[in-house]
Amino acid sequence: MKQTGIWTMRGGLLLACALGLAAPASYAAKRANPKAALTADCMTLHDVAAKEACMATSGDFKDCPNTDLRCAPYRRMHALDTQLLQASAQLVQDSRKAYASLTANDPAYLDDLDAGMRRADLAWRASRDADCAVEPMVQGMSRVEVTDLIEACRVDRTQERLGQLDEWRAALIIEK
Repeated sequence: MKQTGIWTMRGGLLLACALGLAAPASYAAKRANPKAALTADCMTLHDVAAKEACMATSGDFKDCPNTDLRCAPYRRMHALDTQLLQASAQLVQDSRKAYASLTANDPAYLDDLDAGMRRADLAWRASRDADCAVEPMVQGMSRVEVTDLIEACRVDRTQERLGQLDEWRAALIIEK
């Protein structure tokens, strides 16, 4: 994370738009432009998962950065969540292959590994979300800015987690 004063750079996206510098068009203008209206409707959702899903399925999703820069982190997070689930599942699958021989002496080893990975994923997500919820407020951001900054933080932390899972997977010794 690169900081200059109250400006925060996350994943290459300057979040000045969250500070009102890239103000969305007026309500009337959005009604005149239905694509922009879809993005505006998604941005009114308070549930993060619902907002991400809305951004992913709205007709202007691919044009999102051109219509409202605030939606870019939501679009990215929606894609990263899918990658994260796949990476965790792949790590467990590869671990099962790498450590299959351990079940001779410890039959529950692989099941415990699988259950432990699920608990770790849930705990990691809870920690990520809690840290990201407080980070913008600790930096003094107003409540108007917080939601979008939280999502940008979640994107960064999820990318870090994907890197960690890749490192763990690369460390496995899998017989082919």
